[in-house]
Amino acid sequence: MLVVIAGAGNVGKYLVESFLAQGEEIVLIEQDVEKIKNIKNNFDVLVIRGDMLSHFVLRSANVQSCDLFIACSNSDSSNILSCQLSKRLGAGHSVARVYSEEIFPQHDGVSDLENYLDVDWLVSPSRLAGYKLAYALFDSKNFFFDSYFDAHLDLAQIKISSDDNLLGKKSHKIFSSNSISLLNVFREGKNLTNDENHTFAENDELLLVGKNRKIVNFVLETYPDLRSKINHIYFAGASRAVLSALTLFKERVKYITLIDKDLETCQKVEANYDIKVLNIDPSNFVELNELKLHKEGVFVCASENDAENLTYFLNAEDLRFSQIIPLVNEYDKMRLFKRFHFDQIISLPFLAAQEIFRYFNQYIKKDFELIKGNAARAVTKKIDEKSTWIGKDIKKILANYDELKFVALWRKGLVFIDKDKEIEKIEKDDKIIVTSLTANHKNLEKILITN
Repeated sequence: MLVVIAGAGNVGKYLVESFLAQGEEIVLIEQDVEKIKNIKNNFDVLVIRGDMLSHFVLRSANVQSCDLFIACSNSDSSNILSCQLSKRLGAGHSVARVYSEEIFPQHDGVSDLENYLDVDWLVSPSRLAGYKLAYALFDSKNFFFDSYFDAHLDLAQIKISSDDNLLGKKSHKIFSSNSISLLNVFREGKNLTNDENHTFAENDELLLVGKNRKIVNFVLETYPDLRSKINHIYFAGASRAVLSALTLFKERVKYITLIDKDLETCQKVEANYDIKVLNIDPSNFVELNELKLHKEGVFVCASENDAENLTYFLNAEDLRFSQIIPLVNEYDKMRLFKRFHFDQIISLPFLAAQEIFRYFNQYIKKDFELIKGNAARAVTKKIDEKSTWIGKDIKKILANYDELKFVALWRKGLVFIDKDKEIEKIEKDDKIIVTSLTANHKNLEKILITN
C-alpha cells in the first residue's frame, strides 16, 4: 500500500520508521534541505522536495493514488489544508497532526469535527500525551486504560485485588450511572456476560467503558488510597500536554503543583486551573530543594524543551523522588532518555505516530488488534455506503456472536453506551465500537471486514 507523508519532523520520522518496518511503500514530502538530508541518512525512502500545499508537489508524490496521506508539518493550518487538497486529488484517507487545543470542541454534543474539516482523522500529540500522563499516574498491574479519541470514550480493564474496595459488592449498585457501563466480568478465564448482577470476587477483571474521562473520575473516587498516593504531583513546566492532563485531574486530585520559570505562563495557569503555581526555575536545584517537596509524589519533567527536561530529571533524581516521568518532544532525543531508568517515558511524537499507524492498520489494512489488555480486543468500524448493517440494529447483529459485545455508537457528536438503549437503525458514517471478550478476534475481523 502507498503512504504519502508530508513533513519530516519528529512525528514524520517515527512514521517513516514504522511504515518501512511493516514493508509499506512510502513517499515523503519535505521542503527543508537539512531534514531531507537527515531522513536520507537514516532511511531508504523516496523524498519529493517541495511545498505540501502545492498541487504539483502533491501530484509528483502520487497522492492521487495513495491509500493514506499524512500531514505532520509544524503548521496546523497547513496540515489541515494539505489533507483537504489530497482528498480532492483522490487520496483514499487523510490524517492531520494538530497541536492547538483550541481546534477541539470543549463540550458535549458538538458536530463531528473531522467531517466538518473534511479530514478523516485529527491527531493531537499534546492531547495524547496528556491522557497518557494522566493514566500513568495511577496505571499499574491492576489498571489498564485505552482511549478512543474519535468517540470521546475510554476503556478500562481493572483487576480486583484481595483488599479492593469493590470486593464483594454488587455490579448493579456500582454501575447504575449512564456515564460508565460494565461491559464484562472475566473470572478464571471465563466471561460472565450473561449475568447482569455480579458479586465481585478477588482476581475478577472488569471491562468498563466511559464517556468523556468519566473512568478517570470513577477510579479516583473508588480507590481513595490510590488517590492519596498521587496527591502530590509536580509539573515542572507548563507544556501543552500538561494542560491536557490538568483538564483531567483539576477537580479530583488534591495537590497539584506547577513549577515554571515564566511568570506570564504561571499567571495564565493560575487563572484557569485551581492548582498551586510556583514561579521558580525547575533547573535551579538550590531553589527547588528549598521548596521541601514531597518526595513520595510524582515529578513530571514537562517542558517543551528536552534539554530542560533532562536537567529537571537530574534535579528530581538528586532530590530522591520516588517516581519521575519525563516528556520527550524530539525523535532524536529518545536514545538519550532511554539511557536512564525511568518508570515511564512519554514521547509526544511517538504517541502521535502510534495513533496514526494504528489508524492505518485498522481502517485501511483491516488489522483490528487495538486493545492491549489480557482479555479483550476492541475495534472501531465506520459504516460506509456498502455496509449490510445499514438500517439494522447492531445489538441484534452481534447477538449471533457470544464473544462479541457492542460498546458504543458515535453519530454526529453523540455517544450511545447505555445497555438498555435501543438503536433504531444503523446509518451511513456511523462509527461502531465493538469488543471481543475472548482475546480471539477472528470473528471480530470477519464481521467487520465483510460488513
